[in-house]
Amino acid sequence: MMRKLGLTLFITLLIIHTNAFLLQVKASDGFIRTNEIRFLLNGSPFYGNDFNAYLLMYMASYPSQVHKAPEAIREASNHGLAVARTCAFSDGSCKPLQYAPSRYNEDMLKYRCDSSVQHQCDNIIRF
Repeated sequence: MMRKLGLTLFITLLIIHTNAFLLQVKASDGFIRTNEIRFLLNGSPFYGNDFNAYLLMYMASYPSQVHKAPEAIREASNHGLAVARTCAFSDGSCKPLQYAPSRYNEDMLKYRCDSSVQHQCDNIIRF
């Protein structure tokens, strides 16, 4: 009797453990998720072509250059690039984001970081 109970318990736990890996939640919020070694977007495999966009924050901080940031994002999107890597900091320039330890220029954060992120979202670029 105990042997059958132990075998039944073992098989039940094995089935539960196996099904936990087979069941997937289909997210439709547009966020990229992982499933072991795969990237998924809305439940489907996602293969991202990416690029470095480190100068976006720098360009967004100068009025004469600010128009170049959305143009660069739009051009990257038109070429099929889907993931951007950018910096949310700029220390040592004449318009630093962080001007002292734990002291941030809120205007630069608002206009540089937020505007770059908004342009990326408008052009379906993930970061």
